[in-house]
Amino acid sequence: PISFVDSMRQNLVEFPNVTAINNTVFRCNYFLHGSRGLARDDGSNAGVPNSGDVIDSNVFVDQYVSAIFLGNQQNLVVSHNYITSSSPVSVGIHIQNASGGYQTIEANMIILNSQSNGWGIRLHGCTGLIRNNMISVITTASWGVSIGIDIFSVSAGNIYNNSIYVSGPANWTSDIYYEGILNN
Repeated sequence: PISFVDSMRQNLVEFPNVTAINNTVFRCNYFLHGSRGLARDDGSNAGVPNSGDVIDSNVFVDQYVSAIFLGNQQNLVVSHNYITSSSPVSVGIHIQNASGGYQTIEANMIILNSQSNGWGIRLHGCTGLIRNNMISVITTASWGVSIGIDIFSVSAGNIYNNSIYVSGPANWTSDIYYEGILNN
């Protein structure tokens, strides 16, 4: 196991966007602070997609923006991770523009205590399966967002057996928020 630590709000591990790095496995690592724990910001989806990556059994603590932020993925598996944060804006797992293959997000524990906005899992522009996750999102600001699972522009989105707790005075609160699902 490797520990990744940064207090300067940088991404702790970032995939390059110009070449595919396939079948990469991150397992049993500890990510402390930083802007994002694991990141691949695909911008306009112009990069070469990664295929077969596995993010499994890691611990993510207090990332400033999101624990896992990946785009342009094919057949990604994110499983058995423990994610906790008390940052002002918190996102546990954010997968976007991953139209190839099937993204699987399963058996993760996500505990967010956010000052303004919090999302447990965000799946945007993907096909995917979200199952058996435990998600708790608590916000303290009355003007914020507090969402357990956020699904946007997803084809074949399947959501099963998740435990979601959302609490706080946020003016936009939802256990599961759907927008633009093509097939379900």
